[in-house]
Amino acid sequence: METHSPTPRQLLVPGAFVLACVILSILTWLSFGGSVPLQPAGYRITIPLPDASNLYSGADVQMAGVDIGKVIRVRRTDATAAATVQLDAADAPLRSGASAILRTKSLLGEAYLELAPGPVDAPLLKDGSWLPASHVAHQQSLDDVLQTFSPTTRAHLRQLIKGLSAAVADRSQALNAALGDAAPATANLATVMQTIGGQQADLRQLVAGSAAVLNALGDREGTLRAAVTAGDQLLSTTAHRDRALAATIAAFPAFLTQLHATAQTLGAASGDLDRAAVTLAPVARPLAPALQEVSSVGPQVRALLTELPAVLRAGERGLPAAQRIFRAAPPALEQLYPAARQVIPVLQLLGAVSSSMITTFANVAQIFNGTYVGPGQRILDYANGVITFWNESISGWVKRLPTHRGNAYPKPGALRLISSPGGLASYDCRNIHNPEYLPPFGSVAPCKTQGPWTYRGVKAYYPHLQPAPP
Repeated sequence: METHSPTPRQLLVPGAFVLACVILSILTWLSFGGSVPLQPAGYRITIPLPDASNLYSGADVQMAGVDIGKVIRVRRTDATAAATVQLDAADAPLRSGASAILRTKSLLGEAYLELAPGPVDAPLLKDGSWLPASHVAHQQSLDDVLQTFSPTTRAHLRQLIKGLSAAVADRSQALNAALGDAAPATANLATVMQTIGGQQADLRQLVAGSAAVLNALGDREGTLRAAVTAGDQLLSTTAHRDRALAATIAAFPAFLTQLHATAQTLGAASGDLDRAAVTLAPVARPLAPALQEVSSVGPQVRALLTELPAVLRAGERGLPAAQRIFRAAPPALEQLYPAARQVIPVLQLLGAVSSSMITTFANVAQIFNGTYVGPGQRILDYANGVITFWNESISGWVKRLPTHRGNAYPKPGALRLISSPGGLASYDCRNIHNPEYLPPFGSVAPCKTQGPWTYRGVKAYYPHLQPAPP
């Protein structure tokens, strides 16, 4: 077999391929916040934080919603933490009057640092300096908000959340369709208001006639209340008998056909009906007393109509303003539509895990719902929760403890498994062979992996939220 050394042309293609792979790998590494050897360090400062349990290296640093740097290192102590951040050259250096706060980016607990620039006349912070602790705002948690509510307010909040959960359950497609049809509907409001503006005289007559109707309804409040109650019962009965209503609508065309034939029969019998109407003429005499009763309310109607011109004048001033508002509404709704597409997937996910959300709020409310009789027979509130402490209460481990059974993405209904033989499922069990820095206090539950679960037809280890389709 004849062998010979490769020519430079033959080495050019594999060499170019290897070089392209190296460049692509370096760019990918840098896009994920990594650093390369001998790369000069940028402008860095250290920010003391009262709590940084969900902040890690590589987290974003933002100012006014724009990324301006990354978190390089997080050093945690017993109760506080210090985060070293590196800012982009275009946004460095900071001034000593700058402020910082730890915020949460999503419902999953991903954290980032939000910076405010501070006064323009404040001195600059040198590279490697510390931001004063007084310029770091405390992060407000859900517990802090709920503690400000009274027991009655918390009970009403639980009812509200339960009602919202029932309202949006299995209605994601209807909500999406309603928001999608909102823009055309509001676009036609401008035309409607223009039509109303051109018929002000007719509108004035309509309002004048409505005054008499409303006055009569006010005098018959009990009857109106009974009618509203009966209407509510009718709608409730209709909602529970939707299948029968659908069957009735399906049979409606045949009913209309029969009604047409009946109308023809009645037309043929119109002569007999005329004679019957003449016979019923004496019955109309009792109507006179009824009309007299109606005339007795004339003074009240007259007083109301006397005050009505001032209302109409105010309407003449207000209707053009309302017309301008409705004309300006479509651009605002066009801007709101993309935001609504982002909110709908979140509401759908909340509807899927509504039982876990309700359980969480109910447990928080129950903790602060304890009462006892204090001095002077006063009813006092107290927190009846029990603070638990175990080996995972201490943070700062290099690796997760082997006893850790956390799951950041529990599937819907996961809390019902707490009484099963295996207990709650973990997101993964890769930590069971990690070093045991601190032994557990008691026995350890076996690690059971939750595995992928199906959300909206997609099976994955955690839900991938996508904007709602247009």
